Amino acid sequence: GSEEGVVQDSPDAVLKPLRKVKLESKVEAVDEAAYVRRRERLCDELRRRRLPFTLLQQKASSGAAETGAQPQLLVLGCLRAWAPFSADSCSCENEIVLGRYKSLLEDIEE
Repeated sequence: GSEEGVVQDSPDAVLKPLRKVKLESKVEAVDEAAYVRRRERLCDELRRRRLPFTLLQQKASSGAAETGAQPQLLVLGCLRAWAPFSADSCSCENEIVLGRYKSLLEDIEE
C-alpha cells in the first residue's frame, strides 16, 4: 500500500530553521540596545512633561525571556508599556491616558 502522510525531510529542511535561530539571536541583541535607547528617550520625555512613571523590573521566571528581561514602564499608575515601547506594546483601561501616551510616542519618533 501507499504510505500517506509520511514526509521525509531533506537535511536542508532540518538545518534552515536552525540557521534562522542563530541569526535571530544576533538580531535580538541589536534590538535589545534599540529598546533601551527608545525606553530612555521615552523616560526623558515623561520627565520633561512631569508625568510620574515607574520602571518595573521583571522577575527572571515570569516570561522575561520574551522581552529580553526589559523592564516595563508603569505610567500614571495605570498604563503599562513594554519593549519595543511602541503604540502596540502598551495597555491601559483609561482611554484618555492611552491616547495621550500614543501621542507622546509620535512626538519622540520625530
